[in-house]
Amino acid sequence: SLSINAATVSDVLNTSVETMSFNLTAAGSSLAVFDADNLTITGGTGNNTQVTARAGANLLLSGPLTGVSTLTLSSADDLTSTSGFSVAVSGSTSLSGDNISIGGTGGGSFNTGDLNFRSTGLVRIVESSSSRITGNNTAGTVDLTSTTGGLTIDGNIVAVGSVLVQAKGTAADLTLNSTLSSAGGSLTLRANEDLNLTSAVDINSGGGNISIIADYDGNGLFSSGEFRMADGSSIDAGGGQVDIQAPGDITLGRVRTTSEGRLTSLFGEINDGGDGERDLEGGSFALRARTGIGRLNPLETAIKTLAFINTIDGAVHISNFGGLQITSVDGLNNSSTPDDVAITATSPITVSAPVTAASVLLQAVDIATTNYDNITVDPGVLITATSGDIVFEAGDRILLRSGSELRAQVGEIILRSAHNDIDGDGGMVLDGLLNAQSSGQFVTLNLNDQQGAVQGATGSILATHLKLLSSGNSTASFSLGTSTLNDVDLLAALTSGSIAYRDADELQITTVGASNGGAAVSGISTVNGVAEGGAVSIVAGGAITADQPIRTSPVAGAGSLSVGTVLLQSLTSILSLSDNGDITSDGAVTLTAAGGIQSASEVTTSDDDVTLTSALTLTGAVTIDTGTNVGSISFNQTVNGSQDLTLHAGRGNIAFNQSAGQTSRLKLLKIVSTADATFAAAVSAEAFLQQAGSGTTTFAGLLHTSKPAGINITGTNLNVFTGITTIGAGTVTILLSGSSPNGVAVFNNNANINSDGAVSITASTSITTGGGITTTNDAITIDATVFLTNSVTINSGAVGAPVLYTKNIDCLPANTHALTMNAGISGTITVQGSVGKTTALRSLTLVNSNGVQFGTIDTDWLVASDYVRVQYAQNNANVVFSGAMVTDSFNALAGPYSVNLAGHESVIGTADFQNTQKAIFGNASTDVLLFLSALTVLTPSVIELFGEIRTRESAVTLGDFNTPIYLRGADSVIDTTNGGDPSYSRGATITFGGFIEGSAGTGNENLDFNSGTDGDIVYMRDIGGSRRVGTMYVRNGRNMVYPNVTAQSVIQIAGTGTTTFNGVVNTTSATGVDITTTNIVLNNLITTIVNPLMTDSAPGIVNLQATGGTASATTGIITMLDPSRIVSSNDVSLRGNRSVAPSILVFEDTPAGANLTPTLRDFITTTTSGADVLIESSISFISPGETANNDFTINTKAANGNITLQGAIDGNWNNFVLISGTGTVTTTATAPMTEVATLTLQDNSGFSNGTINLNASIAIDWIEVFPQNYAV
Repeated sequence: SLSINAATVSDVLNTSVETMSFNLTAAGSSLAVFDADNLTITGGTGNNTQVTARAGANLLLSGPLTGVSTLTLSSADDLTSTSGFSVAVSGSTSLSGDNISIGGTGGGSFNTGDLNFRSTGLVRIVESSSSRITGNNTAGTVDLTSTTGGLTIDGNIVAVGSVLVQAKGTAADLTLNSTLSSAGGSLTLRANEDLNLTSAVDINSGGGNISIIADYDGNGLFSSGEFRMADGSSIDAGGGQVDIQAPGDITLGRVRTTSEGRLTSLFGEINDGGDGERDLEGGSFALRARTGIGRLNPLETAIKTLAFINTIDGAVHISNFGGLQITSVDGLNNSSTPDDVAITATSPITVSAPVTAASVLLQAVDIATTNYDNITVDPGVLITATSGDIVFEAGDRILLRSGSELRAQVGEIILRSAHNDIDGDGGMVLDGLLNAQSSGQFVTLNLNDQQGAVQGATGSILATHLKLLSSGNSTASFSLGTSTLNDVDLLAALTSGSIAYRDADELQITTVGASNGGAAVSGISTVNGVAEGGAVSIVAGGAITADQPIRTSPVAGAGSLSVGTVLLQSLTSILSLSDNGDITSDGAVTLTAAGGIQSASEVTTSDDDVTLTSALTLTGAVTIDTGTNVGSISFNQTVNGSQDLTLHAGRGNIAFNQSAGQTSRLKLLKIVSTADATFAAAVSAEAFLQQAGSGTTTFAGLLHTSKPAGINITGTNLNVFTGITTIGAGTVTILLSGSSPNGVAVFNNNANINSDGAVSITASTSITTGGGITTTNDAITIDATVFLTNSVTINSGAVGAPVLYTKNIDCLPANTHALTMNAGISGTITVQGSVGKTTALRSLTLVNSNGVQFGTIDTDWLVASDYVRVQYAQNNANVVFSGAMVTDSFNALAGPYSVNLAGHESVIGTADFQNTQKAIFGNASTDVLLFLSALTVLTPSVIELFGEIRTRESAVTLGDFNTPIYLRGADSVIDTTNGGDPSYSRGATITFGGFIEGSAGTGNENLDFNSGTDGDIVYMRDIGGSRRVGTMYVRNGRNMVYPNVTAQSVIQIAGTGTTTFNGVVNTTSATGVDITTTNIVLNNLITTIVNPLMTDSAPGIVNLQATGGTASATTGIITMLDPSRIVSSNDVSLRGNRSVAPSILVFEDTPAGANLTPTLRDFITTTTSGADVLIESSISFISPGETANNDFTINTKAANGNITLQGAIDGNWNNFVLISGTGTVTTTATAPMTEVATLTLQDNSGFSNGTINLNASIAIDWIEVFPQNYAV
């Protein structure tokens, strides 16, 4: 035992004692004891004394020590204290030993200022007051406790095992300013108040667990007991767990564990202590707080998994380096906060456990690795935003697995993939549920410029508003059309890729306004920053409404791939396109809706098809334009609505596969361009306009319009199967052009046109029709070659209007169909071409008109096998057939109109003229009209002859007694021998009921006859009485009786009967009267004169030759009955060939009277110089019923003409007077003269010298010559 009592001990005491005590009185004294073995210090008193004790073995402190300023204790083995130990070191304490156990229960009371220790074993130090650890401290394990005050660790503590540091005093703080480490033991820091780590702190457990607890005793208020890590401080548990608890705030420097970390702020928040380093690193962390996690400054982390809960308010802000999984950690199965969550990671974010927050922002920042910077929500995981938005921003992809759900109860859901992209990767897989279905909520999907979004069958989008966005890349597409679970109210898209979307019920394509997801977007566009528009496919279980545009064609011009198709489909309801819901597509457009399509929009494609598979109702003006190339337009169901429908198909086709306008008439149905346009059923519109067509326009059903614009078709070909009807003064105008086989219109049998306005059809090649045309007093104009396939009626109404056909009309097959035409009381009928010329009609009926003109030239034939019938024409109307008419029957029924058969080579079976105006035959001398039956024209008031009327031995009767016949052509011919055909040589009678007149009285109109051997020519009235005719030329005939004739000449070249002149004949041409026939009878004056008013007038001959038949007793006779005379301005020749004399019979029928005074019978006179008389046959003078001695005179005195008698003269005791002036009177040897009472040779002037040569015998009573200068 050693007891030291001194003022001070200057030297070290080397002892070998078991116990020791000391009492040092000097202030500032010192004591140093080095014991060789075990040492027990049982007590000591000092005066601000520095005490140093070292034991070679164990060092035990068993008594109180007082007045100690510094205390240095060192033991080669253990350093311990007993319950009797107490010390209050005013300065510092340094302890060393294998194991150190000082203070605390059973260890007395230990108080010191600064404390430093070294040990290889356990260090257990319990202080009764505040303390500060300084220096470099080592131990196997450490248990430091301050029981009444705070604890400050300024020195490093390096332990091999566990470390427990506690500041257990009331409201005691634990502050670390240095390194605290363990080689793998647990580290536990506890403070009954705050626990602070300065920036120099480095806590490393070497893999042991780390537990840090503030307000350990739990006596603090709600916000007391904070854990604070200064920026730069570090906690590293390695593979051990980290558990940090504080009632108050937790402020982080760096906390690392590759295992699990738990940070719990019961009443406060978890904060970032600074941005110098990451706050959390390593493995899994469960963060629990009450008022926020990284609220003001996001926690910078580099962890793998995370769970968090913030219970009252305050945001959760995490910025993670590397991938992050939000999952269940430390039993925290749901992450939540009543405020915002914003989590950013520089690599994938996977959400594997539910998350609930006011708003949720997840950002997976892009790095260079593709398909890496993804945000994934695992199956069954629910992410809920209670008041704000859910925002995912992934550098690459967003993956919502089946069964996952994003639920925004009030705010938006915003998904952005390829966000701030640097690696060219992106996209979305949306197999989970996006739930933002309260009123006014938005879902925004933004692919930016990378790959598309896809949705499987389990995917679902429930939202009021859906906004789809992408830009700059055609692969940034949306394939949301597989699932049947989507339910969005309003949709808008601005993308660079295609869109396929399917909705469970009603959907509106509209303007989705500006929101946190981006600016307002109107309608759908897939051309955002690309040259090729993407396809759009929208399918809805309910109604689809589009009140904003849909565009898949770039504004700068269509792409080259035509991939921007558009499909809009309502499975159970309607599809409605408003006037703003236009579609501009760089691909085919298909619209379909079970409840029908309602549209007021424009649909435009770049040479691609547009197909409406469902019924269409126009709610406004609709335009569909497929460009200038081959895009077609198809309406597969009905089309209705009182609006305009305008179609541009370019070189594509237009097909209406069902009716149009039957429930509600269309307004204007307008085709601007098309190839084929096909209407499979009825069409009704206010007006129909086709401006161009390169193919065939086909109407299988009735085309019906109701307004004045009517129907106007310009195209290439037209097929009409049922008909065309216009009302409301609607016109029909059809213009078809192109060379064959184009320029063709086909109207099916009974496909009639019934028009309330004018009808005009022009076809460059032909019209084939089996349908008629009827208008309500409006013009009909057909400018085309027409082929009839059925009997048709062309009717311009009761009041009527012009009917005009400019080209030929034919029948298919020939002779099968009837054509009926009616132009009413005011209209005219004009056919400028042939009718039935190539293939004959069966019949033609002209019901009524104000004039008819068929053909313009002779070759414009009219051929109708059965008949041509004019039922009626208006007063003074002209019915003209300019071309040949070939028909079995022609009938002009009663009416005050004229008929002109003007066509050369006409062949008419029977003809019946009941019209009361003119009947005109021919319009030129070359016209030949052949009638196969008798031609009787009695009813017309006037008959005009131009050309040639022929029959085949059938009679011709022209007019009754009151019907004048006017010669209008240079040569009019009536020939009943068919133009001298030997087969019809017998001919037939030709009868003229009325007088015959020329046109101008100049004698330029000739009349040529041939009635054959058996036909007579009968004149009921005078010829040329008012206007001289030309030559009356008879080629053959039997009997004919001339009335008064005023003509250029009368010629007959053959005859089988008697030609009788009952009237005065007056001619003015050189051919005069030249008759050759069988018998000739004169009953009146025949005179040939020179008319100075007629330029071609010349002295005309009289040549009567009764030599046409075989000589017999009854033929070859010329009979001149009284008072017939011949007064000729040129030669006179008479000849008969009667087999017995005389051949010429000259009668004087005037009674001689009671005194038997002779009657002068001057029967031949010539009046022009050189006009001779030749009597070639025997002649007899007869005065029947009276005494003879009448004077029969031939007088050529005025002409000084010769008189030659070549046949026997039988005077029957009548006088024969020959007056020749200076002319010669000669009888040939064949002209004996018998029974002439007196032969008078007379010169009336008395100054002429005549010569009489009588070369035959004469048997006369008396010759009287005066004056006496005649040579006889």
